[in-house]
Amino acid sequence: MFVPKKRKRLLCLSTALLISFLTLYFSISTITGKRGLLALMDLKKEIEYNKLLLKNISFEKEKLSNKVSGLYEKSLDLDLLDEQAKGALGYVDPNELMVVLDMK
Repeated sequence: MFVPKKRKRLLCLSTALLISFLTLYFSISTITGKRGLLALMDLKKEIEYNKLLLKNISFEKEKLSNKVSGLYEKSLDLDLLDEQAKGALGYVDPNELMVVLDMK
């Protein structure tokens, strides 16, 4: 089959343009798309933030766990019990000196 030179040249040009546009589209999508490189960087930042948050929460849990373990019947820490009771009830013996620290 005989294809004129103009038509053949137009076909080659349109094919090259189509391939160029597809390459450009997928390149941009790779960087800025929903699952692109920028989204990956955002997810990595979010993971780091959540790891730090988990570390802080684990530390707080450990502190509270130690405080609770001192209030069990078998391992009752009388000083801790006294401190908790005075803090909750606001009671101070008249012979005691109480110093309140504002830790904000």
